Amino acid sequence: MPIPITRAEYEKKFGVKPNVPAVSIPIPIESKPTTPLLTKESGGIGTALKDVGTGFVKSLGESAIGTAQLFQSAGKGALGLAGVDTSQMGFKSLDESTPEGAGVSETLRAKSRGEQIGKALGLATEIGTGFVKSGAQAALKTRQATKFAQKNEKYVLDLVSPKVTTEVAETALRQGRVTEPKLFRSSKILPSSRDKQLAEAIKDFVSPKKSVLQNTDSIDKGIRQINQGVREYIIQNKVPFNMNQLKSQLNAGKEELKLIFASDKTAERTYNAVVDEFMKHISSGDTIGLFEARQSVDKIPAIQKLLSSQGLGENVKKEVVLTVREMANKYVAELLPQGNNYRNLLLKESRMIRAIENIAEKGAKMIGKNNLQILANRYPILKWVIGGTAAGIFGGAGVGVGSAIIGSTD
Repeated sequence: MPIPITRAEYEKKFGVKPNVPAVSIPIPIESKPTTPLLTKESGGIGTALKDVGTGFVKSLGESAIGTAQLFQSAGKGALGLAGVDTSQMGFKSLDESTPEGAGVSETLRAKSRGEQIGKALGLATEIGTGFVKSGAQAALKTRQATKFAQKNEKYVLDLVSPKVTTEVAETALRQGRVTEPKLFRSSKILPSSRDKQLAEAIKDFVSPKKSVLQNTDSIDKGIRQINQGVREYIIQNKVPFNMNQLKSQLNAGKEELKLIFASDKTAERTYNAVVDEFMKHISSGDTIGLFEARQSVDKIPAIQKLLSSQGLGENVKKEVVLTVREMANKYVAELLPQGNNYRNLLLKESRMIRAIENIAEKGAKMIGKNNLQILANRYPILKWVIGGTAAGIFGGAGVGVGSAIIGSTD
């Protein structure tokens, strides 16, 4: 019986190739069934259009199955969490591994290339619809966010705007900030540049969802935090300053009050006197001495006496004290290093004080007597601000009553 040997073994053993032709064994290639062009081989354009339409519908059916599976899974999960046994409830799985799912899958399978095209069009339509819906939702969210921001901005501007008096209305008219009256709509005073600055300063401290008292309390806390931070920084980094430069800075504030000075001849003399008294109360020639005097400008007895004895209106008194304070703040800020965060915070603080006083003047009833006393201990200028409305709020006799009602001990 011959011993079988391979060609490679023969060549290795004898050193020559065997004189026998190699036998090639054909490898069968499995042919895949091809998808016919149309469901009906003899069909024409009508059959093609019908196949495309059928494929489109089948695509929608597959999407519906996906949605149904999602809801079915969610429903079974919810019942399971509730302790309900769902194994005998007759839920028919639409997965291809089950007879029901396989039958549905076979029904929806494309039977021709025409149907394949229709299903592709259905998928493209679904994707396009998703993009449209997503874009519409994004646009809606943007509109809602814009509307909310505009509503919030209007609230803050209304909150910080000064109480409308004859003087405020006349100033708005001169500046062209009064709208024309229309049918069923009266004229309106538009926000000034200062109103916008005040609103910008306090916008992070107030909310339409809070009461007037809560908003004033939030602003007050912000002011005290700024003061504390500046004080701690200046104690560690105090620098000397020039008294003549300070006086020039303080006198520069008169430019901002020229309209008031034009209508009240004693106002400018009072401003000059307040500047002189303020400079007398600077305890040291460095930034900490200046900062402490600036903090107490409206608590200095000589300044309080000046303002009470000059026969000035409440608004003039407020503007004189606040302007001197702001000019001192600006000078302190200029003495701080460039890029120091407290430079901007000091200017912001001055606007926050103006805002809290405007709010207190308009909302004294909502803030209440006890809370006004607390605020006035920190900002004595409120004695004059509230004095103008004290008679209407507490039944007193006017300006002189404001100080008595608030009862500051400064």
